[in-house]
Amino acid sequence: MPLVKPFQAYRFNSELKKELSLLTAPPYDVISPNESSRLRSLHPNNVVRLILPEGGADRYDAARSLYQEWRDQGVLVADPEEAFYLYEQEFSLKDGSRQVRQSIICRVRLPEREGEEILGHEHTFQDVRDDRLRLVSACRANFSSVLALYPETAPEIEGYLQKTSDTPPEDEVITEAALSASTSPEPIRHRLWRISDKNAQRSMSDFLSAQKLFIADGHHRFATAMNYRERMRQKDPALDPGAPCNFVMMTLAHFDSEGVSILPTHRLIKKLPNVETASIRDRVSDLLDIYEVDAAEFLAQKTARGLAVLEKTASPNGETPAFGLFTGGDTVLVGRLKESIAEGLKSQDPVEQLDVSFLHNQLLGSAFGLDEETSQKNVHYTRDEEEAVDLVRKGEYQMVVFLNSPRPEQVRAVASSGDRMPAKSTYFYPKVLTGLAIHSLE
Repeated sequence: MPLVKPFQAYRFNSELKKELSLLTAPPYDVISPNESSRLRSLHPNNVVRLILPEGGADRYDAARSLYQEWRDQGVLVADPEEAFYLYEQEFSLKDGSRQVRQSIICRVRLPEREGEEILGHEHTFQDVRDDRLRLVSACRANFSSVLALYPETAPEIEGYLQKTSDTPPEDEVITEAALSASTSPEPIRHRLWRISDKNAQRSMSDFLSAQKLFIADGHHRFATAMNYRERMRQKDPALDPGAPCNFVMMTLAHFDSEGVSILPTHRLIKKLPNVETASIRDRVSDLLDIYEVDAAEFLAQKTARGLAVLEKTASPNGETPAFGLFTGGDTVLVGRLKESIAEGLKSQDPVEQLDVSFLHNQLLGSAFGLDEETSQKNVHYTRDEEEAVDLVRKGEYQMVVFLNSPRPEQVRAVASSGDRMPAKSTYFYPKVLTGLAIHSLE
């Protein structure tokens, strides 16, 4: 099992903490070029300057120099001792529900091989791994955390965390919501407490170290940590097991926490081969039981997980895939997988049981003739339902397929099987903020 330990984080100094909202940023992989420019303009010490350095091949060295400068100047200051960090995010979803996700920022020992002790569910890409490895190698730090989930509960630890969260936080940040049709425009409140009590630390370390961890967000950050450790071992075959490179910064939350939210990612499709819009219903009628819903009604009804109509259309326990197909006009074709086909899926491996797998393999593949190469060119992704409908009505896309989000237990099943989900299957919300704590690898 993984070894979970406290660490001595670098954080912004006490004076700068008064304006943390100007210094922090989302993870690098959800920051657009425009958003990067906006973040840079907020403050000369915004952490985006470290996680997305500008320039050519020398940008990694520039990030290292800036990181060192901030430490030398006292912009970033090491905490006086090792600690766990209670991190709380309070946010709203479109159904009006206000949710709280409590998690623990810590360092976790890396397994000897991927797929052991710490399990993922997404594929990673070589170019991203190379980019992140160059940054970590230059700066020797984890600027952003891996979000992972643990399956068991410990009432005494949960009680301790709740008691801690009833006290004033050390750090508090209000950030704008990542606006989409699944999220509320209300801001997200981030709060951080340092846990330095040694007895509490031992209890938390013992409990979390006995857990198998499931990566929710940050697969590239985890893969980068594994690659960085291997690079350091090549330099020093006798590397101390306690060396910082053997650990990665993680943010750990309970799997069944109310605040663990997965938002759906829908598919916008253009240039369907040899398919007229009028024939789309006929194409899927052998696979789905179809009915029509007024488009405005379809979009108006929200739940914490997504679209109420789709959730109601799935079986009571949500195990039967359901889809919404919009090709223009005023109605949405809502389809539930035919019972005979759904029964057959239950005997398949966890990946094949996913709504998104059936969508790509059967609906887009068999019914519409989109192979993998064509899908990469003609299928685009969005979490904003209203925007998707608008793009289809404007003729920029031929169709949008709406999906339910995968359930947490499905993510766990896929990860446990050692398999991987199709691209853009999960979007855990909200993202862990970058800049609240930095894990030094020196």
